[in-house]
Amino acid sequence: MYSKFLFSDLNQQPIEQSTWRIKSLHDLGSLEPFIKEKVTSSEVSRTSRIQDKHKTTFHLPPHHILIPTARSTSKSGFCSQNYVVDSIMSASEKSELLGSQLRHFSTSLIGTQPMTDQTSSSFSNNAPPSKSNPLPSLLLPNLPDDIALQCIARVPKSYHPTLSLVSKSWLSVIRTPLLFTTRSLLHCTQHFLYLNIRIFNTFNWYLLDCSPSNPKNHKRTLYPLPPIPLHLTGPAFAVLGPKIFVIGGSIHDIPSNNVWIFDCRFNKWEIGPKMRVGREFAAAGVVNGKIYVMGGCVVDNWARSMNWAEIFDPKMGSWTSLPSPIEIRDKWMHASAVVNDKVYAMADRGGVVYDAYAKEWGGVPKRLDLEWRGRAAVVDGVLYCYDYLGKIRGYDMGEDVWKELKGVDKGLPKFLCGATMVNFNGRLCVVWEGKGKGKGKGSGKEVEIMCAEIEVHKDGGGGLSGSIVWSNVILVIPSHASIVHCLAVAL
Repeated sequence: MYSKFLFSDLNQQPIEQSTWRIKSLHDLGSLEPFIKEKVTSSEVSRTSRIQDKHKTTFHLPPHHILIPTARSTSKSGFCSQNYVVDSIMSASEKSELLGSQLRHFSTSLIGTQPMTDQTSSSFSNNAPPSKSNPLPSLLLPNLPDDIALQCIARVPKSYHPTLSLVSKSWLSVIRTPLLFTTRSLLHCTQHFLYLNIRIFNTFNWYLLDCSPSNPKNHKRTLYPLPPIPLHLTGPAFAVLGPKIFVIGGSIHDIPSNNVWIFDCRFNKWEIGPKMRVGREFAAAGVVNGKIYVMGGCVVDNWARSMNWAEIFDPKMGSWTSLPSPIEIRDKWMHASAVVNDKVYAMADRGGVVYDAYAKEWGGVPKRLDLEWRGRAAVVDGVLYCYDYLGKIRGYDMGEDVWKELKGVDKGLPKFLCGATMVNFNGRLCVVWEGKGKGKGKGSGKEVEIMCAEIEVHKDGGGGLSGSIVWSNVILVIPSHASIVHCLAVAL
């Protein structure tokens, strides 16, 4: 397998291109901490057939990480994976390097060289033009591809299906992960709401387009997504970058250690690294780019006891055990949240909290433990959930007190049924089951799924106030269906 690595350094030196030959995945192991994308099984088989006695030692410059860009397959069947080395810089320094990185990217992805005074576009393999092998056109006329890519990155994601119809080059750009990396660097990301609804024994996923260009009372568009390949009960959920992790869950009452990953950029499911033990109804949270999962397993043997809590590091692509006190390992979780970089996991008999930076376990404050109900969301350090009366309340960690969210009574029902919440770009997003509507065909009464975005803040007296920015019906489901969870993803 051949891999091209594009280098850049902190002194803004020109990027140099080198080619490295890697004999096997063993040689690639030294790079895994820096690579954000695992090698596929097809590449593993191709790599194993390469006979090369030479090995390469690779060292990253200080303060740099590897980012995968394009992947291609040669006529002989070998895979080529391109990476760029991205430095950990300030936003201004990154933007200066962005143009040069995108020029190299457009060369490898689209097959064109950057336009200069002396050169014109051509294939990256320098193949001569012919009727059967025509030269690809520029992304945008009279603009270098790196500039054109930045223009495309600024277009809202909801228009990407339309953009992909313009040309093959545009389709290639839309399908590359670097487009979303560029959107992030240019601060052009949008937030999308992903909703998981259980109907019969299937988990149905939906995407709610909450484009800010929509009028205040406009009904936002809901798109169905591919279902998860397996029927799971009680999985945990976590969002890491552009991906949703569905962790564990039981299959025919047997806890599973499977992890399914939904890549929101391309609406595609993939199987992730397996956990050390099977889990159902576990707690999960993300701190500093790592997923922490705890509970949801029976500690009836040494392996399950030692792996009661685990950490997933996407750079390493594997799960590792997280040491935990013996006395907390008999707990089964029903809710979790991350507040101030601490993972709070609620159990039926007292919750636990893990400080990821201090690497310390502790108990949940008594007031929080007694009144936390259902799925919660954290906005500006305040944990919001609904109480046994169906009202939204917020827990102030600093004051150790619950406060009712005022100002939303007129826009919300007196009792929130089956509600779940999420921090949606700094706002509190609430999804709940509304009133029944008509009768379905052979399935009895249907139920409306409602959604509301609430701007929350602390008032002058220290209380919590909110104003409903948008609220409407987003879906109608059979009465026996239920809301599982909602998640927010920035793309």
